[in-house]
Amino acid sequence: MPNSIELDDFEKVIMSSALARGKVEYSDVSGQIDLLLKEKSLNMPSWEKFNQAIAKLKRNELLDEKNRPNPVRLLDLPNEFLQSAIYKTHKRIEELERDLERVGREKSDLQSQIYTLEREKNKLIDSLNSLSPPPKRIRQDLLERGIDNYLGYDLAAKLSPTTKSDLEDAMKCLKCGIATPAAMISLRAAEDVVRKYYERKFDEKSGRTGLKEILDKLMERSDVDKILMDYLHYIRSKRNEAEHPEKIFRQEEAEEMFIMVTSAIKEIYSQA
Repeated sequence: MPNSIELDDFEKVIMSSALARGKVEYSDVSGQIDLLLKEKSLNMPSWEKFNQAIAKLKRNELLDEKNRPNPVRLLDLPNEFLQSAIYKTHKRIEELERDLERVGREKSDLQSQIYTLEREKNKLIDSLNSLSPPPKRIRQDLLERGIDNYLGYDLAAKLSPTTKSDLEDAMKCLKCGIATPAAMISLRAAEDVVRKYYERKFDEKSGRTGLKEILDKLMERSDVDKILMDYLHYIRSKRNEAEHPEKIFRQEEAEEMFIMVTSAIKEIYSQA
C-alpha cells in the first residue's frame, strides 16, 4: 500500500543522503546523526546508530546491499519526505552539473597548458639538437661513461696518457655534437698509438719519422697483420684529409672515425 513506510529522523537523514548522492556512506551523514543523538539525549556512537538504521532500511528494501536506493520501494515513503528528497536530489544534480562544468573548464585549461608545454619542450629539444646533435652511431650513455668503460679498463690502462686524454676529449666532443674537433683528436690518438706500436716492434723511438714511413716499415714485418696495416693506411689518409683547412666533419663521420680508431687500437693491442 502506498505511503505505508514511516521513517524515523535517523532513517530520513540516511535516505535523503542516499537519494541525493545515489548511495549513502557513513561519512556523508555522521555529522547529522551526531546532532540528532545529542538532541534526543541518546548515548551511543553515531556509527552504531548508522548501522542500525541501514539494517532496517535494507529490511524494508529501501536500500540495496550497496546502500543504494531501491526505486521500486520509494513510492511507499511519505509524500512530504519524497518531495523534500526530490528537492534535495535536484539541488545535488545542480551542484554536480556545476562541478562538471568547472572540471570541464579546468580540463580544457590543463590541456591547453599541456599543449603549450609540449610545444615549448619540442622547441627546446630542437634548439639543443641544433647546438648538440644527438649521437647517431654511438650510444649517448657510452660516451658519458668515458674511455675506460668504452674500451675496457685493461686495454685503457695500456694506452699512453696522451692517447687516453685525446680519446676522452674526442668522446666529450662527440657527446656535445662538436664533430670536426672530435674527428681530428681521434686521428691524433690513432697516430700516437701507431707510433707506440712501431716502437714496440722495432725497439726504437719513432722520432720525426713520418706516419707513412712508419706504416711502410711495419708492413715489411712478417709478424704484423697486413689487413690491420691496410686499415691503418686508410686512417692515415683520413688524417691527411683532416689537415686541409676546408675539411669539415659531420657528426656521423666523426663518430665513424672514432669507431674506426678505437677498433684499430683494439686490434693493435690484441697483436702486441
